[in-house]
Amino acid sequence: MENPSFSLKEFSRILKKNGYLYLSTPNILNLRSRLRFLMEGAFDFFREPPLEIFRKQININALDIHLTPLRIHELEYILFKCGLRINCIETDIFLREAKALSFLLPIINVQMGFKRRRAKRKGDIDYSKIHKILSSPELLFGRHLIIKAEKL
Repeated sequence: MENPSFSLKEFSRILKKNGYLYLSTPNILNLRSRLRFLMEGAFDFFREPPLEIFRKQININALDIHLTPLRIHELEYILFKCGLRINCIETDIFLREAKALSFLLPIINVQMGFKRRRAKRKGDIDYSKIHKILSSPELLFGRHLIIKAEKL
């Protein structure tokens, strides 16, 4: 989607009350994509070649590239603004590298624990819901997210 907010607003407009919207998006928060971002500065599915390559017509369809990487909390916010609520988050497949990358889990859990303690100490926003989602197997190891959202 070139403009996710506009598209989701339009989907919500034509959807009946209590109707469901199913969407799929690359999971940029899985461990492999996070590592790729750390090493290369780009998420999985968003490492497209420069425009010059498309101009040379080297076996790549410029219409098939992903334009806007969205984290789950950004997508949840856009859906909320459009009158939709996420009911379910699933994944298409689990990455084969899941076991190899699982050494990062303790680091992620420690970092989230620090954030939770800091939020409680400073009376900040409680991020426990998003931390639970971010540490779920779907988000850590899933390739694409499949989201079911309901129109309110």
